[in-house]
Amino acid sequence: MLRNRAWVSWLPAPIQNRLHDRYTAQAVLANSGWLIFDRAGRMLTSLLVGVWMIRYLGPSQYGELAYILACVAFFQVLVSLGLDSIVVREVAIDSEQAPHILGSTLFLRSTAGIFGWLIAIASMAIFESGPHKNILLICIAGSSLVFQAADSVDLWFQSQNQSRRTVTVKLIAHLAANGFKVGLILLQAPLVYFAGAVAIEALLCACGLFFAYTRFRTSTPWFHTATKSMALLSESFPFIISGISTIIYMRIDQFMIKHYLGDTQLGIYSSIILLSQALNFLPATIVSSILPHMARISTTNVVTYEKFLIKIFRFFFYGALFFSLCISFFSSNIISAFYGSAYVSGNGVLALHIFSNVFIWLGVAHTIWVVIEKKPSIRVYGTLIAAVANIICNIALIPHLGLLGACYATIVSQFIAAVGINLFLAKRSFQLQLSAIFFIPFPAARTLHG
Repeated sequence: MLRNRAWVSWLPAPIQNRLHDRYTAQAVLANSGWLIFDRAGRMLTSLLVGVWMIRYLGPSQYGELAYILACVAFFQVLVSLGLDSIVVREVAIDSEQAPHILGSTLFLRSTAGIFGWLIAIASMAIFESGPHKNILLICIAGSSLVFQAADSVDLWFQSQNQSRRTVTVKLIAHLAANGFKVGLILLQAPLVYFAGAVAIEALLCACGLFFAYTRFRTSTPWFHTATKSMALLSESFPFIISGISTIIYMRIDQFMIKHYLGDTQLGIYSSIILLSQALNFLPATIVSSILPHMARISTTNVVTYEKFLIKIFRFFFYGALFFSLCISFFSSNIISAFYGSAYVSGNGVLALHIFSNVFIWLGVAHTIWVVIEKKPSIRVYGTLIAAVANIICNIALIPHLGLLGACYATIVSQFIAAVGINLFLAKRSFQLQLSAIFFIPFPAARTLHG
């Protein structure tokens, strides 16, 4: 909505609506710009400091750290409770309910964060047969799960296209954490201190988000109720299952590489992932910013909504393909320049793994359709099948092809989750994807949610 429509009230309705759409588009682009600036800045510092840290630790020690971070990532999915898109959608549609929705979300995530941290430590103690150092590492790095609840504040900003308010504080937190890592490298600190950097960044981000909230509050204080909490969990449950499945097919390869090939090979593979997925913040950032706008227009004009979705599919698919081709062609030069001779065996791994981004980006775009159409079961089935396929492919391929086998398994599972499953369970989305990729005529719009 225009901030002040009085000055255009005398214009004909079609012109008012056009001005409104233009203003909305500008707001979306501005918000996306802030988010991209934030995450691009964090990606750049993470890449630069991460490369330095990887060279300092070496493949073996970095493999140990990557294993712990993979464990933490699994619990991060559980702690988020799959609420992000749901909360943003609901608050964008009815901002008057924001205090109730956000308060319940914060309560749920705070509780989940505490339990997730304790379960992560207990699981490592019970099932990990390796050194006791891993328990200490998960205890330190896993404390970030508790601070993750502060991301509920960010959902409020996303729903109001106010993400710029968090950019400065998040960048400061990120830069401080990476500055800490640089200090550790210069002091030649042991591995355990690098796990502490993960917790420090999460703590600083939480403090920064709550500080930003004091400058742009909801109309009334947040509060939670059991009824709203249960309602949110009821709708988010499929997204929780989907998130678990997603983290399995995105991280299970690291667990299996450690099991079959050891820490050194895991260190090489994990270092490749850092480069391969460097730009994956772009689709997630754009989607989080345009989702509120897409949710609004979907209720009034299905044709406009689907045409916009096709453009998003097309932009993500060909953007990722172009990026992947460039990186694959120069993969050997990139590995040598960033990591040196200790990681030279990862040349072919990067050249192949980079193409998984094509389907990762397409899958992120598909999330818009799933959320707005309120069909989370499609994502659940897709990610479950993809997770099973990934496990089977990894078991079959890693012992024979090594790290390349893990790459093939990743590409297959990402294709299933982003496109393959839609042929059977989400034919409308599949049609839109085909229209975007192959430039075939736009299919006739159906009734939304039909």
